Amino acid sequence: MLGAHASLRLRLIVSIGLVLILILVLGSVLIYWHAVHEVDVEMRAAIVVGEHTVHNAVDDVEEAATPLRHLELLVADFDGDRHLQASLLDRQSHSLAFDPACTQRARPGMVLPASCRPTGYRAHNAARAL
Repeated sequence: MLGAHASLRLRLIVSIGLVLILILVLGSVLIYWHAVHEVDVEMRAAIVVGEHTVHNAVDDVEEAATPLRHLELLVADFDGDRHLQASLLDRQSHSLAFDPACTQRARPGMVLPASCRPTGYRAHNAARAL
């Protein structure tokens, strides 16, 4: 590569440079693998916590005043979570945002007044959604 006429000093500098580049590449690959592994571990842990949150909410279904309020509380349990987000969607995948004043006075099977209906809410789905 350097030829027969290259000095010992030049060959030493080139070999040290090549070893340095090899070490930097190997270190970068190891750091990347470690970061991917840590993100995977944290996401799995977040999903397990989310599953426990949902299971606990399902077990506590009797505590909510209305089923609509129960769904709102379940979605609110995920507020502030760094990795998981929950939202209630209609059949067209539109987010249903509930007004707390409306959900507090809702009763099972009750069709919400138009002022309280979230975007995408349809009255004939009220019984199934509740």
